Amino acid sequence: MQVETSSRTMGEACLTVGIGRTVEIEWGGGGRDVYSIGAEGNSDPANHVIAADAPLARAIIGAKAGEARTYRAGHRVWMVRVLRVGGFAHGV
Repeated sequence: MQVETSSRTMGEACLTVGIGRTVEIEWGGGGRDVYSIGAEGNSDPANHVIAADAPLARAIIGAKAGEARTYRAGHRVWMVRVLRVGGFAHGV
C-alpha cells in the first residue's frame, strides 16, 4: 500500500537529486524545466541531460523536493527550487 503526499508517493518525497535521477526545477523567475543528471562530462542539452559537474547539477545534487539552492554560472547568481525528484533515467 502506498500513502500519497500531494501528487508524490512517500518514496518520491524522500528521494534526493543524484546522478541518473530526473528532476523538475523552478527557476527564480518562475519558469520550470525537467532535467536528468548525467555522469561527469556527460551532457546532452537537446535531451535535457546535464553533467554532474555542471554548475546547476553541483548545486542541486543532494537536494530533496522543496529545497531551494543558489549557484554561480559566469557572472550571474541563479536560484532554483527542486519541485520533484524522479527515478532513474535510462541512458544517462
